[in-house]
Amino acid sequence: MTDANCRIPPLLDARVLQMEPLTQWWHHEDVVCVALRCVSRMPVITVAGAFDRRAWPVCRRALEAALRHRPRCVLVDLAAVTSVDDHAANLLEAMRRASGWHGSQFWLAAVPDPLRAQLELAGLLAEFPISRNAARAVEEIRRSLDTSSRRHPPPTSRTA
Repeated sequence: MTDANCRIPPLLDARVLQMEPLTQWWHHEDVVCVALRCVSRMPVITVAGAFDRRAWPVCRRALEAALRHRPRCVLVDLAAVTSVDDHAANLLEAMRRASGWHGSQFWLAAVPDPLRAQLELAGLLAEFPISRNAARAVEEIRRSLDTSSRRHPPPTSRTA
């Protein structure tokens, strides 16, 4: 899948980003591998291999683990995806809705062209912020979160 000696998918560029150690990874046979890592305190789910119906359980577990700490945003890096099926767009939409229920923004990076076409055909493409790659996504998310926190400053306490 990625390296003959390792099932863990490639995880971003360590020179550019402040990466924390790999927290967890899951796989379904040798078909799909999903890893969770924090990059600059943001959970990044990296999917490698087939992004199809067999990916549902491992992606669900990774998302549940990522949402445990109530992050402001969850990034899904799809750069290592090798194939998609008709279920891929539905899987991303389910993950996006689950993130929203937990108050987290859901962001995609390196969406393969066949998956982008599925999202567009389903009318879902506009629902997802999408970046060209994970490193760019982290920077765009930082800017987005900084801008939104400036627009909504924390309430000040007024004591007499």
